[in-house]
Amino acid sequence: MSITANGVWAAVVGLWAGWATLLELGTAARSAYLVVLGVFVVASLAMGVWWFVGGVGERRLTAVLDRRFAGLPGT
Repeated sequence: MSITANGVWAAVVGLWAGWATLLELGTAARSAYLVVLGVFVVASLAMGVWWFVGGVGERRLTAVLDRRFAGLPGT
């Protein structure tokens, strides 16, 4: 399983395990928690698209490796 799938699985299990506690909270607190959780999920997905799909991560890694290993034979 990929790291992303493991992260999703952990989040779902955590939400499921804590659901009883969430139900004991007031409606406002529960709603606020779920809204903040949703914001984090959307922000994480947007960051993943920017970093991986957009190629930013690969460009940054390439730049770091090029600087680190510049001048070595075979580069």
